Amino acid sequence: MNNQKPLLVCNNIRLQKCPCCGKPSIAKVGDINYPKNSKYSSSVVHFTEQPELWECQKCHSWFTQNIISEAESIRLYSAGGFWFTKNFQSSKPKEVVDFAAEILQSKQNVLDIGCANGAFLDFAQELGVKTAGLEFSAENRQLLKEKGHGAYAEWSQVTDQFDLITAFDVVEHLYDLDNFLENCLDHLADHGVLLLVTGNAKSAPAQKARSNWWYVRFTEHIICPSLDYFRQHPRLQIVVMKTVYSYKFSAFKTLKSLVKYVFAAKNCTPSPLLPPDHMLLCVRNRQKTES
Repeated sequence: MNNQKPLLVCNNIRLQKCPCCGKPSIAKVGDINYPKNSKYSSSVVHFTEQPELWECQKCHSWFTQNIISEAESIRLYSAGGFWFTKNFQSSKPKEVVDFAAEILQSKQNVLDIGCANGAFLDFAQELGVKTAGLEFSAENRQLLKEKGHGAYAEWSQVTDQFDLITAFDVVEHLYDLDNFLENCLDHLADHGVLLLVTGNAKSAPAQKARSNWWYVRFTEHIICPSLDYFRQHPRLQIVVMKTVYSYKFSAFKTLKSLVKYVFAAKNCTPSPLLPPDHMLLCVRNRQKTES
């Protein structure tokens, strides 16, 4: 039971255009009702405004209206510590783990964005790859250093070029997706690749649940960029796109999720288990590929 006193947070930031493609053709999908005692990073929060889910009519990305400021978001992330499972293999589905392992076989150095306690970096390190992470949490950066990984607090500290840059479940937290992608592409080596895993608004669970989709009911998840957005990006060349699960679950939980999904009401919040509702994207810098 969580007895932490909720932190009252002002979430009155509203957007006049899509935060992904920048087009003004946007429309409301519905209200988002966060679960009781929802957390933002490690802090239990209560918002002053009703969050809403909106959709871009041009690139078909989803995003949240009534969000907190980016400065407040960074403050909450920086103050908290993110602790997940002991290793990458136990938290991610086999398809994602196998794909990452295959890429790592031919890479010499990797930068993981939003790496938390460094589970993926540990996995890469075991394969003989030089590792570094970009992470807001000072607590986690110290842990990374203790495990032999490089640790950065912001992009301005990153000077190297990387064969592989990864961002697992990070994109959905971003306030400036274009700037994030520019930084990633600028720090890719000539034949480097960027590997992203994030939610897919076009998936069956998302389309069924809409604003009740479990994924948009996380307070930190403020955008859900579409595949169309990535396809239209002038600097991105998509190498691989896969529809994947978000996490690795037991057979019992998978069966329970399927039953819940099949028999749920129209306004249900399908579990992240079935069917898959994430996408894995492996992309290159188009400009470096064509030069």
